[in-house]
Amino acid sequence: MQFVMNIKRTTSKEKAIGEILPKVYKSLGLEEKMGYVFLASSWKKIVGNVIAKHTKPVGVKRQCLLVEVDSPVWMNELNNFSKKDILKRVRGLTPGIRDIRFKIGTF
Repeated sequence: MQFVMNIKRTTSKEKAIGEILPKVYKSLGLEEKMGYVFLASSWKKIVGNVIAKHTKPVGVKRQCLLVEVDSPVWMNELNNFSKKDILKRVRGLTPGIRDIRFKIGTF
């Protein structure tokens, strides 16, 4: 016995999941957390291998990406020379991020 179902799709109401999920995240208050998850998983591609070895994104708070750095030397380097470039790349992927804060951490 074989069942055949005829389902008529109406393309005018169909939406891609990529259109729906951001709205769901926002309605649940998860927008910043999902932005962080995406950035954390892409961190090495965003900053490169050298910087990634000395840094780790640890969260997003009030549209600010929080990044731990393994030494004061790296924190100084990033704040004074690399922050604008990294922020530009981050905002290209996650436009909701408005700033980056570096802090000394252990990871």
